[in-house]
Amino acid sequence: MRSETADEGRIAPDAGPRVKLCQNGEIYFNGVLVTWDEFIRQLGDPMWDGTELHEYTESFEVDGDR
Repeated sequence: MRSETADEGRIAPDAGPRVKLCQNGEIYFNGVLVTWDEFIRQLGDPMWDGTELHEYTESFEVDGDR
């Protein structure tokens, strides 16, 4: 994410986007399934300037010996 600039108001860092990465390769951006290209485009939105990116991966159990 980009740093906030001097002419912008104070942005709460924890207001940033949430990204979920799933085991099957799906990407959810703020709860919406997106393609890789859409994900990149969304990250470039100026509304996220000065915020943190919150990422988490889908938890899953492994069956058998892998």
